Amino acid sequence: MSMQFDKFLNKHNITPAHILYIVRKDGKTVIHLNDGRMVQTFSPLKSLAEKLMELSLLSVNKGVVLNEREIVSVEKGVYTMTDGATFHGRIRTPGAHNRNARLLNHQLPSPIHIPKNLFERFSVLDKMEIPFCVVEIVFDQCHHGVDFIFRYCNRAMAEYMGRPLEALLNRSSFELFPDGDKKWAITYAEVALNGVSRDVVAYHAGDDAYVRVHCFQPKEGYCACIYTGNIEKDVSI
Repeated sequence: MSMQFDKFLNKHNITPAHILYIVRKDGKTVIHLNDGRMVQTFSPLKSLAEKLMELSLLSVNKGVVLNEREIVSVEKGVYTMTDGATFHGRIRTPGAHNRNARLLNHQLPSPIHIPKNLFERFSVLDKMEIPFCVVEIVFDQCHHGVDFIFRYCNRAMAEYMGRPLEALLNRSSFELFPDGDKKWAITYAEVALNGVSRDVVAYHAGDDAYVRVHCFQPKEGYCACIYTGNIEKDVSI
């Protein structure tokens, strides 16, 4: 990468590996990051992508470049990202999209039994004032993460969710919140499978605000989430 481009990354606190996708919109190139930020630049998308040689970038349509590591699935030409965003691939034969799907396939594990010491391990956080929970990912027959079950919640999490603690534990999220955004199952599945950490942004209707959620893997098949505070949703620089 050029020195000028390095300065651009440093100025905007961009780590290339944290880039989800890059899109061209309204005459600008917009970089979407996994912490919820969007950084805009007038640099052409093509030249920007060429400078990010360390990433495996996939051009799926005019003005749309995806980080292959952040692609969760490819179904009927639609590419789903770890933040829940979807992109329609340019017109290709079904076989071309199927080949991409095979190359990008994430082999997700089968559901794992609840560790007997899960409650004891996190019980020290019962009275912590910051919402915290541990969810188990539920997989479908194609090994895609489709739902998550609350296996541990502290009192602050129950208050944040507006439900009694006993009403949350061992219950499916989409059973409790039928209108919930299913993109969270995708993000949690990636954390539970690959052991990566993710900072994601969620909207909380109760506070009419966005909150940053830090996710990490406490055990394979599980995702722990700590709600670290309200933030502004978009950052345009």
